Amino acid sequence: MGQRSVRQAGARLALVTVLLCLGCGYRVLGHGAAGAHLLWVAPVEDDAAEPLFGVQLGQFLAREAVDRAAFTLAAEARADLVLRVRVEQVGERGAAFVVGDLTREYLLFGVVSATLIRPDGEVLWKGGAIRADRAFSAAADVNQTEQNKAVARELLARDLGQEVLRRAAVVADGMAP
Repeated sequence: MGQRSVRQAGARLALVTVLLCLGCGYRVLGHGAAGAHLLWVAPVEDDAAEPLFGVQLGQFLAREAVDRAAFTLAAEARADLVLRVRVEQVGERGAAFVVGDLTREYLLFGVVSATLIRPDGEVLWKGGAIRADRAFSAAADVNQTEQNKAVARELLARDLGQEVLRRAAVVADGMAP
């Protein structure tokens, strides 16, 4: 097989791969569909006592925005929409108990508010008391319980990020870019 036919075969394979991916609805991450809004996710304001939860939530908001067809992440100067999120509360409470009033399972909960605005300050959507929760089990030792809580905290940040972006995407889908 000559070098030319190897290149042609490689080009055909690349073309078939691209066509298959386009037909399946795949897209390059960070590139929204045609007509997607340029979104800047402002740093999350964090009023909760849970260390670094706001940073974690901000990371999940950015990831979720990339996965939404309604948005393309953009720098603040280029954005036509700005998402501001504030962590109002993160806490935990016992959810299940065993004999002797020992906690067997905890419930980690979070409450956030979010605002979708235009760069000129026009408020397009404001959502308050957006809540999610995640259960985690108490373990035989404190370190394992803390590890369980860390996993629950990450899942809680993901859940809140998804819910905020879902609501913001509903508003953005109804607008012209």
